[in-house]
Amino acid sequence: MGPNGAGKTTLLQTLAGQLNHSGTLEQGPTAFLGARPPEPVDMQAVELVRAHGAEDPQAWLDRVGYEGPELVSRGSAGERALVGLAGALSRARDLLLDEPFGPLDPPHTARVWPRLADHAEDHAVLLATHDPTVAARADRVVLLAGTIVAQGPPREVLAEEPLSDCYGAPVDVAWTDLGPVVRGRERSH
Repeated sequence: MGPNGAGKTTLLQTLAGQLNHSGTLEQGPTAFLGARPPEPVDMQAVELVRAHGAEDPQAWLDRVGYEGPELVSRGSAGERALVGLAGALSRARDLLLDEPFGPLDPPHTARVWPRLADHAEDHAVLLATHDPTVAARADRVVLLAGTIVAQGPPREVLAEEPLSDCYGAPVDVAWTDLGPVVRGRERSH
């Protein structure tokens, strides 16, 4: 988690092998899903998920709650994101997800989250987000602002001091049963 330009997408793209880097990186096969939903293609959602290697693509689409049109090109950004998530989850490998909930409405976010949690029991799931309520559901949170500002359990990291340091501006944090509510505040003069 971190502000715009903090390096979240760059980190995920590097881990996915999409950017050159120095040093050594050892990892198993990963599936990368970028922040933008897949471009609309004139392909049926079932066929697109099957192209990711799914044996039963309709089952994967059902798991994420996809009820969109047969042709992906006719779907909304949220519907295309669900198709992308179904394909990524069907690969049974580590996941690198860049803002996967951005285009999703709250009911679909609630439906997809348990699928990611189930996947995380056997695979790594690295997720970049701006949303503290999404980050709060993770086992571990890393705040980035060009470098690591803080890392650890959500309640420790998603607190006023680390978030203010990360964003370079004061914030207030109130935890509710739905997660943290983070609000910027004006600097005192």
